[in-house]
Amino acid sequence: MARRLAILGRIQGLSLAMLLSWSCFGCGVLTGNPNVEKYSAKMNQDRIKRKLPIVPGNWTVYSALRTQIDWVNPPFQDPVTYPGTSGKAMHATKQILLDADGNPDQETDTYYSGKKNHGVDPDSGFLGESISITYNYQSEKNDFVKPLWQCDVSCGPEEGEHTIDEAEAILKRWGIQRLNYQVVPPKN
Repeated sequence: MARRLAILGRIQGLSLAMLLSWSCFGCGVLTGNPNVEKYSAKMNQDRIKRKLPIVPGNWTVYSALRTQIDWVNPPFQDPVTYPGTSGKAMHATKQILLDADGNPDQETDTYYSGKKNHGVDPDSGFLGESISITYNYQSEKNDFVKPLWQCDVSCGPEEGEHTIDEAEAILKRWGIQRLNYQVVPPKN
């Protein structure tokens, strides 16, 4: 009987730990982190000025740390619409990294082609072909820190680093637009 109670206690403790972990990280709603609201939709006008994709209202925060916030496109989490199983290309995630003062350091948008290819490592099996496009905020102030844009394709025939123009051409071939809003040309 004592053994059963000990096992039950461990299971309940584990369940409580899992529940707390999910409530803090899994659902993405971390109370007390002012950066989540500051860098969500409130920053979208600034993103448009920099020609960055916005954070759509239906995206959810799935991680919010002091110096990192991650958003996910809900269909990316759904096993039915996930690119690896549906074959559908999509803009999947957005991540913003903050410096120690809470200012944006870099912002990365990741897109999936919907195709699976063998990874470089023979033991990795099939992996989703993706492209990550990073905007480096610090490059606006200092040209010697990092390039303004860094674009990397993973696990596909075009694997490697690319320019922003090349990355947009790859996305176009995948049937995706990098910017998730309409760009209205200025009136003369």
